[in-house]
Amino acid sequence: MDQHARIVVHPMLDGERRVTLDGELVGRAVVPGDVVAFAALAGLNATWACLRDPTIVEWRGDGPDTWNSPSPHEDVEPVGRPTE
Repeated sequence: MDQHARIVVHPMLDGERRVTLDGELVGRAVVPGDVVAFAALAGLNATWACLRDPTIVEWRGDGPDTWNSPSPHEDVEPVGRPTE
């Protein structure tokens, strides 16, 4: 029997990847941990290894190593020294 992944991670769009479970949109992922969380909510084997298991997660477009997440400091204004 051909087994299909229940979770599909769709190509990146505006810094996010849509995630579907059994064909229904469950949310958007911005980091791999989001996909692991969706797997846990679905009652699946939610470990980092599940990201590379094609029976659990199907990656469309780029795989689990490609994310356009902003740098954690991208939105932070630099803090200068106070002027005297």
